[in-house]
This record gives sequence, structure tokens and C-alpha cells, in this order.
Amino acid sequence: NAELGLRLASDERPDLILLQLGTNDVRLDGDRTPVRDFEDNMRRVIGIFKGFKTRWGDAPRIFLATVPPVPKNVGFPFSPESSARVREEINPLLGRLAGELDIVPVDNFSLFRDSPRLLADVHPTVEGYQRLAANWFAALKPFLPR
Repeated sequence: NAELGLRLASDERPDLILLQLGTNDVRLDGDRTPVRDFEDNMRRVIGIFKGFKTRWGDAPRIFLATVPPVPKNVGFPFSPESSARVREEINPLLGRLAGELDIVPVDNFSLFRDSPRLLADVHPTVEGYQRLAANWFAALKPFLPR
């Protein structure tokens, strides 16, 4: 149940929230989401998390990652159109939202674009997950207590 999940997450009073959403939205099947609907959905999700409070009553810091590339060898329900949508629609939108909504952007797209061997399909390899974790940590580090 989504409401229960959100309540439980809110009850944890997180200081930091990491979001990486959008890969399934560029599929060709019933999960395909037009960019306008994707933007509306992202604004709702971000709005929910902006309503959370930390243990000190502040809003949590939200981090928003770009969608990794869709590799060329991935078949249905993805296609070259999926790859183009990530580059041309979804990631530019995520960048605009991060700037507009005071969210920390995290570039996970370039990580996998520059090292495609780390992305065997739409999911990273073991090394890809390790590098992804390191990329997230690099984005988080300036916001962690010293």
C-alpha cells in the first residue's frame, strides 16, 4: 500500500532523500509515460517528499538523479526511442526540476554513458552498482555531518 509506505517513510524523518525514477517511463508498453505526465508525476512525488520533516523540523534535502542510458542491445519493452527519450526528454526535464525546486542533481547518466560496460541491460552490473553507489556518495558527501 503506497499510503502506508509513505507514512512509514515520513515517520522515519529522513534528512536525505535519494530519487532515481524514470527508466520504466520510457518503455514501449503500458508503462510508457508521456513527458508531460512524467513531469506531473515527478512534481507530485517531489512535493510529497518536500512535505516530510527531519528530526529537527526542517525539510529534508532531496537528491534527484538522471536516468542512466538505455543500452542499444536491450530489446522490448525498450527500443532506440527509449534511449532517445532518456537523452532528449526525461533527463533535461529532471535537470530543470532540480534547479527549479532546489533539489541536488546527481548525474548517473554520464557515469554509464562514459562506461557502458557497467550497464549490461537497464540494470547495472555488479561493478556498475558499486560505481553507482560511489557516485551517489560523492553527491551526498558535502551534505553529511563532518
